[in-house]
Amino acid sequence: MLYYDNLCVDPYFNMALEEYLMKFYPSDKDILMLWQSGPAVLIGRYQNTIAQINQDFVRENDIKIARRITGGGSVYQDFGNVNYSYIIRDGKSVQYNYKKLAEPVIDALIKLGVKAEFNGRNDITIEGRKISGNAQHVYKNTVLHHGTLLLNSDLENLSNVLKVKKDKLANKGIDSVASRVANISEFLPSLLSMTEFREKIFTSILKNNPHAQPLILTQHDIDAAEDLANSKFRTWEWNYSESPDYNYYRANRFPGGEVELYIKISESSIIENIRIFGDFLGGEDIAFIEQSLMDVKFSPESIRTILTRIDVPRYFAGTDLDSIIELFFKEEGEKK
Repeated sequence: MLYYDNLCVDPYFNMALEEYLMKFYPSDKDILMLWQSGPAVLIGRYQNTIAQINQDFVRENDIKIARRITGGGSVYQDFGNVNYSYIIRDGKSVQYNYKKLAEPVIDALIKLGVKAEFNGRNDITIEGRKISGNAQHVYKNTVLHHGTLLLNSDLENLSNVLKVKKDKLANKGIDSVASRVANISEFLPSLLSMTEFREKIFTSILKNNPHAQPLILTQHDIDAAEDLANSKFRTWEWNYSESPDYNYYRANRFPGGEVELYIKISESSIIENIRIFGDFLGGEDIAFIEQSLMDVKFSPESIRTILTRIDVPRYFAGTDLDSIIELFFKEEGEKK
């Protein structure tokens, strides 16, 4: 394993670096990286940005908007949060196994004296309150798995910047995002600075990898990540994209997260455009399903014919083929 203590706090560069290390870095070794971001909202790969954020608050407080390549929900970042990223080269054993890759982090937190545990689809919690969320992206056989760790973030900003749907909170039996999340510092026996906290997380994880070596980036690596940040992660097209042109909308919340369908159907019942949004987890690029359904007749039989050829749970974790097809044709407002 290689490890990298990344001190850059630009979210656009850091997410570009993740993708670069995953897809282009010339090494077959796994990588562990810790990194932070200045105030920013990291949008899930398939979320509708405008629907997720309080635009006035973001603008007034100079908070960056940055879209990840991983699924899941939006997360607020500031200097009180640290992110951990794993890049696993032979990732078949850990694909969609969020708990397995969260366990070394949980062990590190337990050693610090807090009762951390894995909870739900992708969270680490302490006494039922979320202190970390995890997500994945799959590229060929390589898995990028990353997660947040709230040490002492500004939870008021977190609550103000995110628009969390009431049904998501209701599913967890709580009435506000503020009551759902917590800082790790609330539970520590003694206060830790962020520097001390990062060192202890690194040390604990790397104890299980005694032959780990530091990752040394060349200027070529840095330039390549910067180019990717400029061409993709800093662009309006990537972070906001255009609102979908649609005349048919359906949504439902599954165990793996919410799935929203925006579809434009022609008068002859042909799918002219389809966009899929949501905070659902899944490692594969949903654009493949969108492209596969273009120009297909909008009928259960035709859509089933297309989706039967696709391993649906790899795109929508926690669901199956029948559930997704039912979503396409459920009555408006009906809950499945």
